Amino acid sequence: MGPDTVLNGGGQLLEQHISAFWQQTAEIYCVFDRDLRYIAVNPSGAKLLGRPISEILGRTNRELWGQGVEQIEPFLTEVWDTGAITVGEHTFTLGAQTRYFDATYTPVRDQQGRICQIWVTLRDITDQKRLQQQREAQRHQQATVTAERIRTSFQYGAVGKALVGKGHDWMEVNQACEQMFGYSEAELRTMTVEDLIYPEDRDIDRRLIRQLLVGQIPYYQIEKRHVHKSGHIVWTLLGVTLIRDVDQKPLYFIIEFQDITQHKQAEIELEHQLQQTLHLQAELSRKNQALEQAITETEAASRAKSDFLAVMSHEIRTPMNAVIGMADLLLDTALDPQQRDFVNTVHTSGDTLLSLIDDILDFSKIESGKLDLEAQAFNLASCVEAVLDLVSAKAAAKGLELAYFMDPNTPAWIMGDENRLRQILVNLLGNAVKFTAAGEVVVAIENKSNTDRQISSSSNHDTPVMLQFAVKDTGIGISSEHRKQLFQAFSQADSSISRQYGGTGLGLAISKRLAEAMGGKIWVESRVDCGSTFFFTIQATGVRSQPVTAGMENISIESDILQDCRVLIVDDNATNRQILSRQTQSWGMVPTPIASAAEALEQLQQGANFDVALLDVQMPQMDGLRLTQAIHNLPQGVPFPIILLSSIQQVVSGSQQKSLQVAAALSKPLKKAQLQRVLMEVLNPQSPRSPGLDTIATPASPPIEPHRLPPRPSVKLHALRVLLAEDNVVNQKVALKLFQRLGYDVDLVGNGLEVLDALEHHPYDVVFMDMQMPKMDGLTATQRICQAYPPRRRPRIIAMTANAMQEDQEACIAAGMDDYMSKPIRLEQLAQVLAQCQSIECRE
Repeated sequence: MGPDTVLNGGGQLLEQHISAFWQQTAEIYCVFDRDLRYIAVNPSGAKLLGRPISEILGRTNRELWGQGVEQIEPFLTEVWDTGAITVGEHTFTLGAQTRYFDATYTPVRDQQGRICQIWVTLRDITDQKRLQQQREAQRHQQATVTAERIRTSFQYGAVGKALVGKGHDWMEVNQACEQMFGYSEAELRTMTVEDLIYPEDRDIDRRLIRQLLVGQIPYYQIEKRHVHKSGHIVWTLLGVTLIRDVDQKPLYFIIEFQDITQHKQAEIELEHQLQQTLHLQAELSRKNQALEQAITETEAASRAKSDFLAVMSHEIRTPMNAVIGMADLLLDTALDPQQRDFVNTVHTSGDTLLSLIDDILDFSKIESGKLDLEAQAFNLASCVEAVLDLVSAKAAAKGLELAYFMDPNTPAWIMGDENRLRQILVNLLGNAVKFTAAGEVVVAIENKSNTDRQISSSSNHDTPVMLQFAVKDTGIGISSEHRKQLFQAFSQADSSISRQYGGTGLGLAISKRLAEAMGGKIWVESRVDCGSTFFFTIQATGVRSQPVTAGMENISIESDILQDCRVLIVDDNATNRQILSRQTQSWGMVPTPIASAAEALEQLQQGANFDVALLDVQMPQMDGLRLTQAIHNLPQGVPFPIILLSSIQQVVSGSQQKSLQVAAALSKPLKKAQLQRVLMEVLNPQSPRSPGLDTIATPASPPIEPHRLPPRPSVKLHALRVLLAEDNVVNQKVALKLFQRLGYDVDLVGNGLEVLDALEHHPYDVVFMDMQMPKMDGLTATQRICQAYPPRRRPRIIAMTANAMQEDQEACIAAGMDDYMSKPIRLEQLAQVLAQCQSIECRE
């Protein structure tokens, strides 16, 4: 019986639309016969069961999976036995996920009224279930926290507290109460409350107690005398509350004792000093007013500084938009070498000035306490590798070795602020490359948490961790007297450093504040002419569940391919050998690190056996290419696959790989996941190739300089109707040239009122809106547009502004804008924003 048919009276065919519903619904339908065999299942059911429909039909759950079917078979049996519709809830583990389903078991009867089938409907309720679990966990946590707070408040409060029974016996007392009367809790439990009351005061509150018991008053408070264990009088402000059960029957009293002995003794003296006290209060009031005035002035000065920096940022970015934009456009024209060098210098200087502005704004945010940290899960290795990619070109141009190592005990995924962590690493790695003329720059990451809290991908809980990062270089080093001022704002090791290398010294000051904001610290160890190591720590959370990275789905399944494989590592750089050895060991491989091609050939000639080889291309005397050729010339031929490792300036071309018969070629700095994936591929060539391997194994061309423009289109490429609102003449000129460069025709207006007028006459698809314009600013114009046009008829509004503060971006989005671009505008950024826009007709 197929998914399109079912017994129904005389066995008629289901209507066509029911068949379509069977095929397309997300709900899961299965049909069982009396032997509990599948006789029909829809595609959603087959997807859940993880098998083709043809393998499922005619078989029972026990035949398909053996044991572990207790969730379903009891329900099927119950329906057969009772003939009643039965409902239940099931939990299935699908791969690494647990899913929850509502199940309905419905008996189907034939014409004689006998049960002939059971229909099972499963509906995925995972989201509702997890939301319910989350709420229950939150309620439990809140209840636990509340109870603990109450217990802590009672036990450690400054006021004496006690629970007293109806017979005036002590049930429980806190530490303040013990200290107040000089008795331990054990001693008090052998006494009654009246035993501590001064004899003449024992009748004072009996009337109040009776009123409490009959419900005339909810509580009372009086001053009373008590006798300390040593015999002296203790004056207390006594507060008494009666606790009742659900039937309003008295249970016990809650009593609070505030020691007012000194207050009572000082009453006469205080009366004599009243005038002096009033005078002091008046003086204190004046000082408070002065303090409030000083705080107000300080806050005003801070706001003025922030406003000034925001204005200066806007004013500087406006001409910088023209400088960088025109330089971009000029580089796309016919220039002689000297002219191109001049324009490149202008472009680079503009980028440097823009970076300086961003540093000053960042430092201002930190100084004013406006730095907000995000908390999102991210892959730690990917974050570090992205930063290495940013500096790899400069490192390769200087011939520096660039590498990183992450301790195996470090969590792969952490919860924290990836952007701020990347900002620290960019500062430290940029400095390391800048101040290193030869040698290497290495990043090391370690988990400095307690050694008994091991972190792994199989950990069952998210775990707080303290991560330590070390950026080590072989550069000029820093003297001890200069290290003291390294992390101060606008400071460098000495003035000659700024003259020779550039920079303002803000980077390290910002890094220090960011590390501290993330619960860590930063420091440096260095020797002159021997290099430096900058350390910093952050507090984060090792994340238990991580999303699967594209192309990496099968690595955990196939990683046993590398177990016990012998890997030959040939690299003249000791750090690289150490990193590669430790990395391959973490995958279960057996590395043999060798420092020269000659030594590697000697071992191979003596009969050493390996399963795979990692050869550095750039080595003295005999490089990796010549070593590869020499291995080919051995009498036994090439006994193992070879993987070449090269810098981005020594890319091994596809033709070279083919001629040398190497398995793959990777660019430095090596990425951990890429290397693991390539090793598995070359050691298991029969397995399907992982997605993206060809790209990894064939290095990309050297990166294009940032100012290089895409090819000029010969005709208009796009039909979007674009309106530009910009009042600055120079910025108008730059923007129009950028739009033309991308193949767009643009209409131009000078303020928000003209935007509204233009939209009344033409249905524009996208409006690029400056924020500060005369007559009507961009924010007001955006709000008017959102009020006047429904979303489907409204153009996409993009802020294009020199206001680069975070609050500026938030203001744009709050006003109704769809996107935000800060000046200077980059051609690549503009192209990406335009690519996200569709015409109004397409949106309808």
